Amino acid sequence: MSIKMFIKISIYLLFSIGIIALILPVRWFPSFYDVRYMGVGTLAAATMILFLPKLIKVEETHIKAHQKNHAATMFEFLLSVVFVSNAFGDLGLYQLYNLGIPFDKILHFITPLLSVIILSLVLHQSFEMRPYYSIALAALTVMSCIIDWEFYEYSMDVTFHTRLFGVYGSQIDADTKYDIICGVLGNIIGTITVLRIYKKENRSLPYSTAKKLTAK
Repeated sequence: MSIKMFIKISIYLLFSIGIIALILPVRWFPSFYDVRYMGVGTLAAATMILFLPKLIKVEETHIKAHQKNHAATMFEFLLSVVFVSNAFGDLGLYQLYNLGIPFDKILHFITPLLSVIILSLVLHQSFEMRPYYSIALAALTVMSCIIDWEFYEYSMDVTFHTRLFGVYGSQIDADTKYDIICGVLGNIIGTITVLRIYKKENRSLPYSTAKKLTAK
């Protein structure tokens, strides 16, 4: 499956989940679902995948259009992976903790790792930032998102009575601590990985490297 096909499927899937969660009666869903939040959240996610990358796309006549628009596609891919994996978690994969499989913690590790790699390449390609600056900004942005996500979950629970914070509203302290630890580890390993790519490619983050990372 190509990246562009994965992005399209992700958008359709998120829109479908959102519409279903908003129009069907709540009683039809499992008790651990935050149904209406899920509906609004997946629709918002699909909309962001559709429109946010357009902000960094350029006209095909631009001298570096192929490189910059590939960066936009990478950004679309990152958003798709993050939002779809979270949606599947909400649909039931987060329940795997009952079987000893910490799907939530796996996501909290993989998402920052993938994000810092792709964001650094996007910043370098699309905004032509110096490689070290792009890596530093990507790592700081991801670190901020790790912390902000915990505040977001707490604010959603307080404002809309969801059960995002902790493990469906319980084990809050332990869950928050391990979420942050997993996120920080993912961020560090992602940063080390992209630094190694940077050094391997003779002190640059070329378009060819980014293309290799997302071509499959």
